[in-house]
Amino acid sequence: KQWYQRRVAITAGGAQFQGILHDCTYLRGLVLLTVYVKNGSVSARQSVYLLGSQKSYVVKEMGVFLPALYQTESLSAGQVGYFLLKVPDIQEIIIGDTICSTAASTLLPIQTISKPKPAVFSGVYPDEEGDFGALKEALEKLRRSDTSLSATPAQNHVLGRGWTLGFLGTLHRSLQSASTRSLERVW
Repeated sequence: KQWYQRRVAITAGGAQFQGILHDCTYLRGLVLLTVYVKNGSVSARQSVYLLGSQKSYVVKEMGVFLPALYQTESLSAGQVGYFLLKVPDIQEIIIGDTICSTAASTLLPIQTISKPKPAVFSGVYPDEEGDFGALKEALEKLRRSDTSLSATPAQNHVLGRGWTLGFLGTLHRSLQSASTRSLERVW
């Protein structure tokens, strides 16, 4: 933790906070965002704005990875750290999005991003119609950890009610299928 005290080079002082969102996951009922701070600095309990989803959130906690989470009061330009936010739906988060202070919400994005578009689709149906609710809950848990997964309700006259899942590719589908089988035993 001592080496953390050394500061990285900071861009021109007084710049508006601007960063790039690299990853997100759930932690302790909140969403943990991995963020690279490109310009300016940000403090804990400050309001931040995601340009792509056009949503504002309050930073509950922030810090750096050492390799465990190490809470700090601020992050400055050049640092990679984490934010803990209360986000009602993780699907609002777009990886690669520009995150900035709410006051700087009129800034241009650092990079152009778009929501991932599924390329491979699979139909998922419960063994019995009564298991549809359990399948729905399992898919909601899966979507919380993978923002690129899409799920739309499907109806088949032979199989009944189910879901059409959209994946980025066959590898994405294989990884999700293997992890789901080992964790939930749903598929």
